[in-house]
Amino acid sequence: MKANIEQALNVDVAAVFGHDVDDSAFNAKTLKVQDNDLWPLKDEPGYYMARGGEAEDSARANASLVSSIPMFFGIMVLIVLVLFNSIKKTLVIWLTVPLAVIGVTVGLLVFKQPFGFIALLGLMSLSGMAIKGSIVPIDEINVQIEQGKAKQHPTRQC
Repeated sequence: MKANIEQALNVDVAAVFGHDVDDSAFNAKTLKVQDNDLWPLKDEPGYYMARGGEAEDSARANASLVSSIPMFFGIMVLIVLVLFNSIKKTLVIWLTVPLAVIGVTVGLLVFKQPFGFIALLGLMSLSGMAIKGSIVPIDEINVQIEQGKAKQHPTRQC
């Protein structure tokens, strides 16, 4: 059903634009969907066609998020650095983020899903949870050391 609808749409688009190509030639590279993208109609000056919907909304949301992500990650790194006052502990905490990226990448590839707006939000949420999950044990270790617990080497047995 979906293939029939896509095939009919591609044939209609080919007729509107005056391109005589088969439906396999229409893909994301031939008709790129961008925010506020207009395609001129054949033999109709001043008239345009826009294909949007979910793809256009996703492109708009991604564009607004991507511009602010580096600033927020920088602020988060500074907060962790101020919280622990240690570059080593900050690095240990932030080394969990690549693990989240690897997990999201594998998951999207296995299920053949695109990296869209929802996947980006999921990656950001998972990164935040990974950071939180590494802050809690490091903070507990600091509390235990401050209470006088001895630092033990992991290979020593008591």
